[in-house]
Amino acid sequence: MLGSTRRSSTRTRTTLIVALCAVALLPLAAAPAQATVSSKHCASVVVIGVRGSYEKAGTGSGAGDRTYANGGFGTTSGAAYYTQSLSTAGVRTAALKYPASIWPSLPMPGGYVTSMTRGRYELREELEDLATCSSATRVVLVGYSQGAHIIGDTLSKGQPIQLSATAKARIKAVVLFGDPTYRAGESFNSVKRTRSGMFPRGAGQLAAFASRIRSYCYAGDRFCQNVDNADAMKIHTSYDNITLEKAAATFIRSKL
Repeated sequence: MLGSTRRSSTRTRTTLIVALCAVALLPLAAAPAQATVSSKHCASVVVIGVRGSYEKAGTGSGAGDRTYANGGFGTTSGAAYYTQSLSTAGVRTAALKYPASIWPSLPMPGGYVTSMTRGRYELREELEDLATCSSATRVVLVGYSQGAHIIGDTLSKGQPIQLSATAKARIKAVVLFGDPTYRAGESFNSVKRTRSGMFPRGAGQLAAFASRIRSYCYAGDRFCQNVDNADAMKIHTSYDNITLEKAAATFIRSKL
């Protein structure tokens, strides 16, 4: 009877040890799933869209809570879509998660300034995160209105906090729509305009990225041309058209 009890106790301990070992091995079994998420984050091409003021926000959160899991592209959605659909490489698209506000409010008391500050920070962090991917990952930035302003500020040589050399090298194409900081005479402007925007950027501030940028600004635009008349806002909100979106995607593809 005693021998039987000892054998039963031994079997119980053995079973418990096997079970604990199996539990200990579970994280190892889950590793491939984490690798899959990482691989998706570091796609061959990553397109980041930065929407304009008060355009609809997305939902959920991407890696690092800097982008939306779904939507949030606003006017940049078309260029992102055509870049993805016309490319043979693996393309991941994501929209920057930031307030996109202008006027002060309870959740955003600083209005445009606070929104811009948050946008620059989130974009910079996202770009530095993508810089940890392999050199095969190429980054594309597409911004409209306030979103274009944020992208330009982030890349500007006048910013006190500069992107790392690796992050800068990963950026292969930049498209700006209706940029309030539009400056007449820059080589990357799609059309030669004589007027500058509401907040014109200093000459040469984006020189390091000039060959990778295409800035689209319609004549009579309220912000990129600083025009104040009855049609100015209508013009500013007309960049979401197929012709322009495909032209932007063609430029992007030429840089990848």
